[in-house]
Amino acid sequence: MELDRAQTHSAVEPFREIVEQEFSGLGLDTRFHELKECLRDRGSFVLREVIDPATVESHFARAEETYARYSARCAAEGVDIASAPNHWSTRRGWEGVAYAMRYGQLYPQWIADSFPGHSIYDLLDEGPLLPFLASFFSGPCRPSSFTHTRRIHPLRSRDGPTEFEGYASEQRWHVDAEPHGASRFAVNLWTPLQDCGVDRPGVQAAVLPLDEARALSGYDPRSGRFDPDAVSRLGDGGAALAGAPIHAPVMRRGDVFVFTHWTIHSTYLTPGMTRSRLSAELRFESDSAEFP
Repeated sequence: MELDRAQTHSAVEPFREIVEQEFSGLGLDTRFHELKECLRDRGSFVLREVIDPATVESHFARAEETYARYSARCAAEGVDIASAPNHWSTRRGWEGVAYAMRYGQLYPQWIADSFPGHSIYDLLDEGPLLPFLASFFSGPCRPSSFTHTRRIHPLRSRDGPTEFEGYASEQRWHVDAEPHGASRFAVNLWTPLQDCGVDRPGVQAAVLPLDEARALSGYDPRSGRFDPDAVSRLGDGGAALAGAPIHAPVMRRGDVFVFTHWTIHSTYLTPGMTRSRLSAELRFESDSAEFP
């Protein structure tokens, strides 16, 4: 299927897209001031064709095989993925693996264990994203422990528990500050391992300045705390998000959707999206809570 980049969420306003070709011979790091402004003022942007499709295909194949191996191991151990405990604190051993598999999550160490010498971070090798991150943070940053690959089954998850139920946990609006906390500023490099946004679920984000997104998240700058349920209580649609337009880009392998841990976002799903989607989220964080 040929993807139509003009096909987006009905609430979308014209949205800045940073196309990789614009940086030919320059590199993303030479434009990081413009990109930082976009994150601060709008919450997200798209980078087109910044990861080699062959690298994406290689990671996709390793992820698929790793999912299959862990599913088989859970079955051999007699651990039921569909009824795995639903509390992070109770996850131990293969019950923990089953819990993560139930929600479609595949962690970097799992791929490294299955394929020595390989990891999700291979997606960033020999490309412009690592220099961009170094320029963006203007100092030390590190991979977040919440980096993972995730599979979304859009229809089966509505009907009840399934082997990979990722959509059920991502359908609500949320901010990545929920797993990260508010003490470390983080950036998410979200990249599809399969073309998405037409017949496969994509990603959508509210176009809001950083300060407004934090306010909607119930953030208290005095205490550094926020309300993890504040965003999900806003409900669906741009109108519920203080009238903010919603950006839901059509994406191909090699594209990257960049947003912060305060960007209000969710899985983008329409009735016409009937195929599962595999994507990777590479999160990086600093030691400071402030925007770099």
